[in-house]
Amino acid sequence: MGINNGFYIQPSVVHRQGYYGKTHGINHHSDEIVLSVDLDYKKVLFRTLIKDIHFQVRRGEMVGIYATAGTGKSVLRNCISGKSENMKGTIMFKGLDLYKNLNSLRHLIGEVIADNILRDNWTVKDEFMNAANLYAICVDRKERIELINKTIKLLKLESVANRQIFKLSSGEKKRANIGTELIAYRELLIFDEPEAGLDEKTKQVVFDAFKDVVKEGKSLIIISHDLARIGNYDHILVLQKKDGVGTQKFFGTPSELSYRYGVSLEGCSKELQDVIYGERED
Repeated sequence: MGINNGFYIQPSVVHRQGYYGKTHGINHHSDEIVLSVDLDYKKVLFRTLIKDIHFQVRRGEMVGIYATAGTGKSVLRNCISGKSENMKGTIMFKGLDLYKNLNSLRHLIGEVIADNILRDNWTVKDEFMNAANLYAICVDRKERIELINKTIKLLKLESVANRQIFKLSSGEKKRANIGTELIAYRELLIFDEPEAGLDEKTKQVVFDAFKDVVKEGKSLIIISHDLARIGNYDHILVLQKKDGVGTQKFFGTPSELSYRYGVSLEGCSKELQDVIYGERED
């Protein structure tokens, strides 16, 4: 039987709990730990790519990952999404070892990468219906349509719902990509540079959509270069390169980052950039 207190929920049960697999009664910023990462190292052949990375993500949290190029952001993303080998450490997802339970857990983790993976000639509704038919198989057609309409409204795509993907703006495509993962009942969503190529107004629209998604009980990990919104995350993970290996520099709340390094999080100051992207230590 499906249990929702930190253990795997069978699809036949989770689809009946509410849209997006939301468990009723769980609010934003739950104490439930969705993801716990204790990564000693990840190697390719004899080369260590990343090491000593330890952090947690709770239900309804938005965690930002900041790092310079070459620090292993993509390697870490693959580790926490269940796609890595030659890794020493433990990735726990909903109280279970992710790599020992991949068949039952992998479908609960979604990734939205920088590239558009939607079909150009399909409409937004076409894409969402396809996702619903693939993943929301335990609900009837009426409920799938309700799920699609809810997702369109949540992501503010009402005006373009019947428009083909190739006619959408960059921001609309980003939100449509997010929507296909929401309909798939993911509980953890990982975004790789979602702000890439967007103007400031569209960045804010996408970020507002993220805030609405976490209110639905989802957990988000956002790999970003957008320092303007660093203060809006629940927690921040900063990676750095030491002796040619990506490793953890900081994990904590934005206020803890500000206090620890004595920097303001407003205005993308040079001091803040030195902390995130430079070699400044404690």
